Amino acid sequence: MKRRHLLAGLSLVPALPLRAWALESPAREPGFAALIEEARARAAAPYAPPSAPAQLPAELPAAIHRRARVRPQHLRDLGAGYVLAPLPPGGPPPAAVPVRLLRGSALYPVAFRPGMFDEPDLVYPPGLPLDTGFGGIALFFPLNRPPALDEFLRFGRASLIRGTCRDGVIGPTARGVAVDTSSGRGEEFPAFVEYRIGQPDPVRRELPIFALLDGPSLAGAYAFSLRAGIETVVEVRAVLFLRESGRQIGLAPIGGMFLYGPQDPPAEAEVRPRIHDCAGLVIHRGDGERVWRALANPRAARLSVFRDDNPRGFGLVQRIRDPAAYGDPVARYERSPDLWVEPLHPWGRGSLHLVEIPVDNPGFSNIVVFWEPENLPEPQKPLVAAWRLRWSLDATPAAGLLRVRETRVGRARSADGQVLPQRTAVEIDFEPAVVGDALLELEVGVNGGEASGIRSWPLDSPAGLRVSFLVEAAGSGPIELRCALRQQGRAISETWLGRLDAL
Repeated sequence: MKRRHLLAGLSLVPALPLRAWALESPAREPGFAALIEEARARAAAPYAPPSAPAQLPAELPAAIHRRARVRPQHLRDLGAGYVLAPLPPGGPPPAAVPVRLLRGSALYPVAFRPGMFDEPDLVYPPGLPLDTGFGGIALFFPLNRPPALDEFLRFGRASLIRGTCRDGVIGPTARGVAVDTSSGRGEEFPAFVEYRIGQPDPVRRELPIFALLDGPSLAGAYAFSLRAGIETVVEVRAVLFLRESGRQIGLAPIGGMFLYGPQDPPAEAEVRPRIHDCAGLVIHRGDGERVWRALANPRAARLSVFRDDNPRGFGLVQRIRDPAAYGDPVARYERSPDLWVEPLHPWGRGSLHLVEIPVDNPGFSNIVVFWEPENLPEPQKPLVAAWRLRWSLDATPAAGLLRVRETRVGRARSADGQVLPQRTAVEIDFEPAVVGDALLELEVGVNGGEASGIRSWPLDSPAGLRVSFLVEAAGSGPIELRCALRQQGRAISETWLGRLDAL
């Protein structure tokens, strides 16, 4: 979706209604103020791809990258429980970026040493310099069983931000920015090319990190404020400078994986009942409506666009928390966190883009969501944005509303069990149970087809309400579905949205 409010100059930044987010006192945040000027200077010059020592491995398999651990003597205690572990350099550009500790107004580089990683398949030549840099940073905190440390956040390749929360596993991820993700011109992946790590606040336990981003179409400065705990919360400030116009810029991009599940069953029988780290896109629209859009693994890549004005939030959500529903004690998808994005100032008009890409392997992220502003500043003028990221096992409480728990899509059958060709059955489970004696109104809408057999009945375990209906296509195009519950004309549930490709 697009963001209404694209600021034309840094002089406007203090007007943003954000505590401690003004840029008018750069002396208090030398890590950020200096990076803003560096980003401005980079955007005014032609893009120069990052370079790294030629001795670094040109390829670094993901399995080795995951296994590599920093030896204990090379971990950095940042204070307030936070520990820094640099990630191994190597692989495609940027193969290595500098990591520096910000202490007062001084920067101290984190030195690279060839033997600092405990991984037998990762061997660096002894002649690499101390300023080689790293492939990113991982951050640890005693999340689950203190004093044992758990990785709760990682800044990886390009501008990837991977997080989790207490009792969570790795699920949906964030990025710093999206460029031409759904424009049809070919996606661009700007990268964080430098990290500056500040000192945590000992009372609030917030850790500041500053990062410089660069890519062919833009450069930018980022300020992150991290807080680990029951939820992992990251507040993001971004100041971006475009090198050229005509690009699609996506703010607060997030991504996840949906391979299959009851809402989009596999074509052939699978051992696991479902494989996904998120099941729905939740949107809290600017007018207050809460929307659940069921995700899918489509036969061909598809794009859904939701226009809005000042959205209140959006996120990729996993609501089924029963391990038996997944049957996977290794991946533990029932513990995949929700990832929620909350704008920290009015974003104005724009469009939320949902991109769904066909995959046959759960190792690939095939769901992408981002906000596209309606207007962009001219090249070299700052685009300022701020948002909060929350990784949580329940990031979308909807006070007073029934929430979508589960969606099922499959063959339609008649009352005597006969298959009904050209029709598809849809079931939606809402929770908790409907309360009150007012007449329940079922609102079902179909664009591109017709609905029939609409009915509902209560559920006991867990308490809730099931709505079911049949869908018949009116043509060969996609079918857009909508369902909501009302009492006395008032919405009492999230608005469920679904999409069926040609039946």
